[in-house]
Formats: sequence, structure tokens, C-alpha cells
Amino acid sequence: MSVFSKTVSEIISNHLYKKSIFLNGLVFDEPQVIAIMDSMKLNYFIKRIQIENTEMTSFGWNKVFESIKINSNIRYLIIVSCRIPAFSLSYFSRILSQLSHDRSLLNIEIRNCELDNVGSSSFSTALSTNAPIQSLKLIHTNLDDEGCEKIILSIENNIYLETLDISNNYTRDISIAALSRALQINRTIKAIYISIDEGCDDTFALETILKEKSSSLRDLHFIGTSISKRLFSTLCNNLGYSQNLTTLSLQYLELESDSAMILSKALDTCVSLKMLDLSNNFITVTGACYLAIALQHKSKLNILNLSGNIIGNQGFWAISHALQNNKHLSELNVNSNEIDSMSFSTLMEFFHQNQSVEHLHLGYNIFASISIIDFFKAPLICNRVKTLDLSGIDETGKIMNDVLMGLKFCSSICSVKLNKNILSVDCSDPLESLLADTQNLKSIELNNCIFGKGLVDSISRGISLNHSLKEIKMAHSNINENDITVLLEGLQQNISITNLVLDEMYMKDFDNVLKRNLTFSNSSLMMDLSYLIGEN
Repeated sequence: MSVFSKTVSEIISNHLYKKSIFLNGLVFDEPQVIAIMDSMKLNYFIKRIQIENTEMTSFGWNKVFESIKINSNIRYLIIVSCRIPAFSLSYFSRILSQLSHDRSLLNIEIRNCELDNVGSSSFSTALSTNAPIQSLKLIHTNLDDEGCEKIILSIENNIYLETLDISNNYTRDISIAALSRALQINRTIKAIYISIDEGCDDTFALETILKEKSSSLRDLHFIGTSISKRLFSTLCNNLGYSQNLTTLSLQYLELESDSAMILSKALDTCVSLKMLDLSNNFITVTGACYLAIALQHKSKLNILNLSGNIIGNQGFWAISHALQNNKHLSELNVNSNEIDSMSFSTLMEFFHQNQSVEHLHLGYNIFASISIIDFFKAPLICNRVKTLDLSGIDETGKIMNDVLMGLKFCSSICSVKLNKNILSVDCSDPLESLLADTQNLKSIELNNCIFGKGLVDSISRGISLNHSLKEIKMAHSNINENDITVLLEGLQQNISITNLVLDEMYMKDFDNVLKRNLTFSNSSLMMDLSYLIGEN
């Protein structure tokens, strides 16, 4: 057995607190796979296996799937951007069909993998035999319309499945018709994610889905590149029949102003709606004004996501005024909406009236320093907001200093996202102070950032004194090998951080990384084996 596989297997089998295994960007030979997967079988605390960009033979994948059969506590299997041989998919299907119904229900997610007809046959067989799968997500897996139909029809009599996600596949009228039929029989499905493209035009099937009174459907997610006006009208005209619908997501459907007007009228009939996601739909100022009319009456709405549209300052004003008296709204996302500093007065007024929003996403808009300073001076914001997204607001390096100084005074902040910003040398002291002195901050994201000289040293010093932070993400930022050593020095003095996300290409110092995994063994819930890259 190689040094690598022996070390990793010992960590997995001996450190029983480990709840998650993450394999990313690795190439395994058979002895390594045997060692790692056999150790997983012995650790009954492991609940999640995540594999990304990893190369294995059929033998390796079979070992992965066998571990699920033997270790009944594993609940989550996530596979991203991997090539799974057809033979292994068939083998996985047989294992799923043989699983005991007494085991923990499985949640399977496969993304950006080529499944084709073999994959659809494998999973449809497992579902039709009532395999104990609670959630099945096959996202962007190259399934055609017939393949999606096969999977959908297999859920008719399944008594376990609650979530089915086949979004970003080639779903058209055949799939919509199959879904219409399946939901007339199935009584357990609560959430459906499906793509709608211009090729979809089966209005009768869509109408049947929405009118099925005995359906258990609560969450409906339509994702596509566009939608025909005829089908969209059918969707809107029948939304009112889905009285149990609590989540409605319509993404990437290119909703023009007249479509927004039709949707606005339809939303009045959705009496139970708690989450509305209309992201990436090119909704304009006019569309936002139409939606605002309906949002005035959505008193139960908890989450509103309008990111990736073009509502501008006027549209933001209309939306915020419509939501002022909503006592249940906890999250508002207006990332990337061509909003600028002129909207800060609107935002202040909104927070003065609305007492419920705790999660605010303002990223990828254009703000000036003076507005940022006034924003953080507002007690209603500083003492209430728990999640703040200010990603992509500084492409010049001129305002992040003010952001970091302001965040220090936000006593309620638990999570902050500052992705894709420039942090100049001037940010060193306020960033170190933020990390060292914060009492409630649990997560900070600095992905895709450009760090000025000495920034990583400041981060290391800050986290060495921090006692609240659980997660720090710095992937795809300009960090070098020396910075990794500096970070590890800070981590050795930190007892709270459980998840550090960096690019594996920088994690070449095997001894230091291994030491980190052992040093923080008592608190770590995530083991990322991509960091254990080194000489065998």
C-alpha cells in the first residue's frame, strides 16, 4: 500500500468524528481506492461522500458504490464532473435496488457528468423498485427527452422520493407529458426541477400538472433558456390551482415586460407562496413595477430572489416599497441588477419600515465609498443583518477598505461574501481587525479576489485570534505556496475553523497539510482529501 493511501485510510478509519469525505481533482489507482473505501466502510459517522474531477476505473467506482451498501449511515453522495463508466452505473443500479428499506434515505446528486441512456435506465430501474432514495438530482448530465421521460415515469409508484431534479437536460414535450402522468399517481414528490426550452409546447400536460389537486407538490422549479409565450400563459393561468405551492422558481426564461405583467396577476392567486425565484430573466424596470403590484399582497413571502436582472434604481424602489410591510420576508437578493449608490436612500427607508429582512444580497452592483460608509452607519442594518453579499462591487480597489471597516461594527453579521473584489494593501489592517475582533462571524468568502501585498499575512494573524469563524473560502484568488505556509501558521492557533477552501494546485506541502488535518481533528467536520496531494 502506498504512503498516501495508508495515511488517508488511517485518517478516515481512526478519526470517527469525520462526517464528510471530499475527493477533488485526484487520480486513484486500485490499491488507493481499496484502502480509502474500505476505511469508509468502518467509519459509521461518515454521512456524506463528495467526489469532484476525480479519475477512477470501473473498479474504483464500484468500490465507491459498495461502500454505500455496506455503510447504511451514508446519506449523501455527490459526484461532479467525473466520468462514470457505463458498467459502474449498471452496477450502482443493482446496489440501489438491493438496499435495505431500513437504512437512512439516500440523497444522490450527479452534476456535469455524461449519463446518456445507460444512466437513465440505471436510475429508472432503481426508482421503479422503490430504492430508498429521498432526493435524486441529475443536473446537466446529457439526458435526452426520452431518457428524462424514463426517469420521470419510474417515480409513479415510488414511496420514498421527495425531490427530483433533472434540470439542464434535454427535456421537451415528452418529459412534460410524463411528469403530468406521474404526478397523478405519485403522492410523495414535493419538489420538481425541470428545464423548459422553446421546444416545449404541451400546454395540456402543463395544465394537468398544475391542476392535480391530490398532488403533494410544494416546490416547482422551471429552468430554461426561454419559454414560448403560449406555454408561459398556460403556466400563469393555472398557478392558482396549486394551492399547496410554497416555492416557485422561474429561471433563465427571458421574461419580457408583458410576461412580467401576466406573472404579476398570476402571483395574486398563489396564496401559500413563501419563496419566489425569478433570477436571470432580463426583468426590466417595467417588469419590476408589474411584479411590485403583486408583491404588495404576498405577506407570507420569506425569500425573494431577483438576481441577474436589470431592474435598476427605479425597479429597486418599486420592489422595496412593495415589501416594506412584509413581516415575514427574511432574504432579499438583488445581486447584479444595475443598481448604484442612488438606491442607498431607498435601502435605508426600506430597512426603517421592514423589520424582518436578515439576509441581504447586493453584489455585482456599482456603489461609491460614501454610500458604503452611510450604509454601515445605519443601526437598523448593523444590528440586524446576518448575511451580507457585497461580491463584485469593487473592481478598482477603492472601496473595500471602507467595507471592511464598516463590517467590524456589524454586530449581527454571521456570513459575509466579498468574492471577486480587489483588496489593496490599505485593506490589511481593517481585514485583520475584522477577523480578530468579530464575535459572531461564522463564514467569510474571498473567492476570485485579487489580494494586495501582505493581505494573506493579515488574514493569518486575524484567524489566529478568531474564536467564531467556521469557514473561510479563498479559491481562485492570487495565493502562492508561501501564502499557504503563512495561512497554516494562523490555522494552527485557531480552534474554530472547520472548512478552508483553496485551490488544490497550491497544496503541495504534504507534511503541513497533513499536520493541519490532524491538528484540527477535534473540530473538523469536513475532510477535503484534495489537500492531501503529495508524493506516494
